[in-house]
Amino acid sequence: MRRIVTEAGLHPRRFVRLYAAGEIEDLVAREGQEAWIETTQGVRVMGLRRHADQCLFLDEENRCCVYASRPLNCRIYPIDYVYGDNGTRIKVRHPAWCGGKRRGELSREDLLELARRYNAASDETGRLVARWNRTTSGRAKPTDFFGFLKANVGGGRR
Repeated sequence: MRRIVTEAGLHPRRFVRLYAAGEIEDLVAREGQEAWIETTQGVRVMGLRRHADQCLFLDEENRCCVYASRPLNCRIYPIDYVYGDNGTRIKVRHPAWCGGKRRGELSREDLLELARRYNAASDETGRLVARWNRTTSGRAKPTDFFGFLKANVGGGRR
């Protein structure tokens, strides 16, 4: 998210959506408690907005228009790290709404590096959400969260 805000200059409200529980496949199994954003409308979790049931950033030729600043989830696509009681598993996904295609093979070292970067980004997001939850105690509207994001990740002109 930080890259899209700082490099592409987009305001978080343009590309972030706050999803309720049950709106994202495997949400409960994939996200820890620190990911839940407390609001006056209940808990939410951040995700990319979609347009016509596909990624918001895909153009008419199915190419990413923020490729240089795309989020880490897109950088590691189609890899998804699933955390559970039995440790971390790697899952390969291909959601219908994403036009991304990974070419080539990934070595064990590549996967471990992607996992390290993914975990670092997840930790940063977790700290940001925890700060929001401590500050607002669920007394703010979901729309207020976008201003909080802009103030805490920088940039976001458009």
